[in-house]
Amino acid sequence: MKGPILMKCLVMISVFSAAALGVYRISQAQNQSVPVYAFVAFDKNYTTLLSSARSGGYQVKEDEINSPYGKFSIRAEKALNFYKEDLFLFFNEKKELIAFTVRFTLAENQSKTVLDRLVQSIKDKMVEKYGPGERANFPYFKVVEGKYEILIKPRQASSMFADSAFKFLSKFAEYHVYYTQEVQRLENEEISKTVKNF
Repeated sequence: MKGPILMKCLVMISVFSAAALGVYRISQAQNQSVPVYAFVAFDKNYTTLLSSARSGGYQVKEDEINSPYGKFSIRAEKALNFYKEDLFLFFNEKKELIAFTVRFTLAENQSKTVLDRLVQSIKDKMVEKYGPGERANFPYFKVVEGKYEILIKPRQASSMFADSAFKFLSKFAEYHVYYTQEVQRLENEEISKTVKNF
């Protein structure tokens, strides 16, 4: 009798161990999640982000910028007590989010040490979520899961703002190819029209 009971116990232990290992792996995967800031995340669409910015009390400006950073942009800003929060969201030609920057600009008559403390706190949060940075010359730089780039830019002592930038690497690269081809197409069209005048 002892043999079958012992075997059942060993099977149960191995099942529970596998389940625990699975939970641990899921937990690890969740730590390596898609970068977010407030309502901004790469898996949200243009309309949702625009609506969230407006309902969140941000002053919002939409633009068609046709630049290397994106075809469309949303700028959302909100004044806080010690600094102003600016969100710059960049979208490709399909209006998919490919990059965003979060900027904090110091309010009047506020000490620059507020920004220094803010940058350090953001860095600590990134290390907690994604692990140590990969470049010593930045407060924080990390490529997460080979998909997303996170960058906390160095802050000059005289600077009145602090920047953090996030990029969806594959979509950003695809857009850059599209942008280059589109610029060349427009250049060729203009040259062709001009040459016809001769």
